[in-house]
Amino acid sequence: MRPGEVLALEAGCCPPPATGSGRQLIYATALEDGAPNDDAPAHSMIHGRQFKYALDENGVHQSAGAARVPWVAVAPVVTAVRVMERLGHGSRLLFDTMAEDRRSGEVRTGRSLSPVTVHNRVKAFIGWVNQHARSRGREAEVIPPDAHGAVSLGRFRRTLAWHIAR
Repeated sequence: MRPGEVLALEAGCCPPPATGSGRQLIYATALEDGAPNDDAPAHSMIHGRQFKYALDENGVHQSAGAARVPWVAVAPVVTAVRVMERLGHGSRLLFDTMAEDRRSGEVRTGRSLSPVTVHNRVKAFIGWVNQHARSRGREAEVIPPDAHGAVSLGRFRRTLAWHIAR
């Protein structure tokens, strides 16, 4: 997912997989004869929006995005989505500005965090991890500075994709 696609995810975007006869399996296991195995586990799917290629029938970009083909979600991702839904206290978006910072004097619910805000939070988290590790004498657990600059959501996405592909 691109960073904007992640930030636009809504609560309920990862419904429990369908079970029983007639369910659709994305990556079904097969019997020796090649027939689908109805006992194979169903996969969770994340439904979201895409923005980069969101065009209407006239080729005009749709700034609100367009529904895209769902992503297959592994168990840790499903768990993370469930945690974000619980932290959101009924917010429509998983990364709603109010769900993340309830101290804000301005009510801006219904808007997602900006990529800049998320970048700053990743940077602050790395600082916290480093301070925590150093205060406990665990220098080997410090996250070193990156020679290519600050960690961004786009770089993280590409790095993760590189590791998955290999």
